[in-house]
Amino acid sequence: MNILLTVGSPRKKSNTYSLANKFKELAEERGHICDLVDLDYRFYPCSSCGFCGEYGSDGEYGRCIHDDELSFVIQRISTVYDCIIIASPIYFFHVSAQTKVFI
Repeated sequence: MNILLTVGSPRKKSNTYSLANKFKELAEERGHICDLVDLDYRFYPCSSCGFCGEYGSDGEYGRCIHDDELSFVIQRISTVYDCIIIASPIYFFHVSAQTKVFI
């Protein structure tokens, strides 16, 4: 199984990273492919432009108009990964801002 493991903690030595790294280690021991992606990228929220629902000039369907640092992950979600796991700290009863934008 191909697993996308996202980490939405802004702190690199946090409990969230420790848990995510342990999960990745155990998943790979069991034969799964697990890609850990730090959500501390510069990426843009959806602007509801509808571009992803059309074919681009290159003939590619479903591509986002924002060509940011997370585009490569977004393009692979429906074709490569079987499972998405989101790890995030809880701040004031909500996930982190990075995780909210990704979701």
